[in-house]
Amino acid sequence: MSLDKVDFWDNFKLPEDVKNFREIQEVRTIPLFETNLYQEYANYYAKIKNSYRNNAMFKNAMCYTKALGFSSLESAQNHSYLDTNTMNLRSCFQYYTYEDTTGRQINSFPNIIEIGGGCGDFCKFIFDMGYKGSYTIVDLEETLKIAKESLKQYPVTFATELPDITNSYLISTWGLSETQMNTRPNLNVCSGYLITYQRNIWNLNNEAYFSQYPGYKIEMPWLPWDGGSVMLSL
Repeated sequence: MSLDKVDFWDNFKLPEDVKNFREIQEVRTIPLFETNLYQEYANYYAKIKNSYRNNAMFKNAMCYTKALGFSSLESAQNHSYLDTNTMNLRSCFQYYTYEDTTGRQINSFPNIIEIGGGCGDFCKFIFDMGYKGSYTIVDLEETLKIAKESLKQYPVTFATELPDITNSYLISTWGLSETQMNTRPNLNVCSGYLITYQRNIWNLNNEAYFSQYPGYKIEMPWLPWDGGSVMLSL
């Protein structure tokens, strides 16, 4: 199944060498790959650190020196925050907010499909937290270059066509909400999902679209653009 991209992506091109992808200007200008520090994510990380969840595996997953895509340790430190980095802060928030709101664990699902994997940061975090199942990232051919570089040490399958999502756990953080609505899959066949979406972007009314699906909704007011963002979990 093809997920039709919006016109925004027609002119997006990457250089052949994407080893230092976090320093490539084309990548840095796309919100999908942003590395801004949001205090709300940092506050949530502090909460997790002060809980029983702060074990050796979690500390390893949050280590900022493991992030690929930087040309040097000094460059990586520019995106660090205390003992981690801004990408890990976002992943930590998504991973444990899902658990807190649903009572379910992402790592318990044997098959995960992620639509729009970005730089692969959330996928990497999930594996670093001990995930042992199958994981497929579905994205545009051009942006998959980055995920493949970032996740080359992880057992991930990459695809440009969406496979059957029946009984799979679906992740899409600002990816599915940026595709044409008439090609989006029926989320009701999934075994669970974590979706973050912009209410309105590129004339796509995501608030109306995602209201047809059940789940817990978490407002994300610190991301005010495009009508604000919402996390939908089931």
